[in-house]
Amino acid sequence: MTIDFVHRKEDISDLPPRERILLAAYETILEDQISGTRLRKIAEKAGMAQGHLHYYFSSKDELLLELLHEIINIVTLIQCPSSCV
Repeated sequence: MTIDFVHRKEDISDLPPRERILLAAYETILEDQISGTRLRKIAEKAGMAQGHLHYYFSSKDELLLELLHEIINIVTLIQCPSSCV
């Protein structure tokens, strides 16, 4: 799964929960920096209760690592098209 962080639509409610969480985390980090990012705000942006967010990610660190992994995947796809894999 590679999430489109750039060309996404405003209404993310039809996306799978994990993708909604990652997009909400991305937006929140852009707004509040990593140190100011709160799981409560991410859950709110993702349209779910904070407890539901913990079903997918046990901690803020785990969520941030997954987000970083997604961003690295995107950069890799840009740098190395399918012919490089």
